[in-house]
Amino acid sequence: MLGIAGLGIALTFELVVGVPFSLLTVLLTGVALAGAGVLVGHRLGRPRPVLGTIRAERLGLAADRAGARLAPLRRLEHPR
Repeated sequence: MLGIAGLGIALTFELVVGVPFSLLTVLLTGVALAGAGVLVGHRLGRPRPVLGTIRAERLGLAADRAGARLAPLRRLEHPR
């Protein structure tokens, strides 16, 4: 959440200062903030975060939810 807030502040600052606003600006700002976060974490000696693994059960639940959301749309395409 802190990263999203930082990105919002940085983009607002760029908009106020008059930086041309484009998709490239948004992407470069995000990359710069992420790089700064990695650099500060490294300099402070913080360990890298451990990324969890995706288990098949969780992936199946996500696919079930996506299918349930799309099923009504499929019915609208091909009414009986």
